[in-house]
Amino acid sequence: MQFLYHKYGGDTIIELNGEDLNYIIKVKRKKVGDKLYVRDESTQNLYIYNIENIKRSKAILTLDSSSVKSNISKNELILGWCKIDIKVLEKTLPFLNELGVKYLFLIDCEYSQKNFIPDIQRLERILKSSNMQCGRSDLMKIDEFNSLEEFYKNYPESILIHFSNQTLDTKIDKCVVVGPEGGFSQKELKLYENRHKGLNKAFILRSQTAITSVASLY
Repeated sequence: MQFLYHKYGGDTIIELNGEDLNYIIKVKRKKVGDKLYVRDESTQNLYIYNIENIKRSKAILTLDSSSVKSNISKNELILGWCKIDIKVLEKTLPFLNELGVKYLFLIDCEYSQKNFIPDIQRLERILKSSNMQCGRSDLMKIDEFNSLEEFYKNYPESILIHFSNQTLDTKIDKCVVVGPEGGFSQKELKLYENRHKGLNKAFILRSQTAITSVASLY
């Protein structure tokens, strides 16, 4: 773990309890006298705390020093992902976050999982956990679109990942859409006529493999 998010990060004294306490003490084996890096969620400040006291239900930390230390993604890739099974999405999200994806839009495509209702707050908690592990200080932005047509109206420069002799040009193609497991409908393919590009892979990729492959190119 690179740091811990805490809503009172920056205060002279903070307490750890619940899951944070369990993770720091039982998993990371921190003890009295050790230092702990802490961030709040609203700034790019990094705080160093001393662990002063550990009790059964809480730990007391005192502020040692602070500095502005950002570690934000410089990747401007915009990814559109047609909605798939929520469990698969949640498992893939940390990979995209670690690869520096800045914007992820979940799209209701014609062949998407229809019972998929994303819990944005839960997804943000997964991203925060990923940040603490990989050291990223900004949060990947997640939003939704009701259809691929709606997404296209907002991002007409976007490229559809589909079977094509043309492959992505990372210098030009900064907005990319990956389909669900069932692929794109004929209507959606026609919407993106002449805006299809492929990945230089020998085999057919699952949706989560394809989007991770795209993210890794940038």
